[in-house]
Amino acid sequence: MDNKRHLSDISFENKESELDEFYRREGQESFLLKAYDVETKVEVGRLFGSPYRGLADLYVHGGYRRIGIGTKLLNLYISIVKEKTTLSQLKFTCQKENKRALNLYEKLGFQFQELEETMLTCSLDLKK
Repeated sequence: MDNKRHLSDISFENKESELDEFYRREGQESFLLKAYDVETKVEVGRLFGSPYRGLADLYVHGGYRRIGIGTKLLNLYISIVKEKTTLSQLKFTCQKENKRALNLYEKLGFQFQELEETMLTCSLDLKK
């Protein structure tokens, strides 16, 4: 049996209904996306963020990395932000040392600007 994991073995769900009222204030939408192993039903990744306050959490379980889950979560997030807001740009910060995240963001078209010695601002033009 093949023990390798594949993106086709993962389901993705919008779980913003799980957010409490603080995160669902009008004009300050927040989004929670989760990835589940189809066979075990275990959460293997998540993305939590607000286009108005930034990307707060993008995590993929170690055993499920490098198969495209982070890319899929971030692409879903970008699509939802485009659909549900009128923002022209998505921005958040990232530590310079987080090379995996920066590689993912760059692959998806984000631009970087130095914010401080250890941080970068990541921005994506949503109108392209």
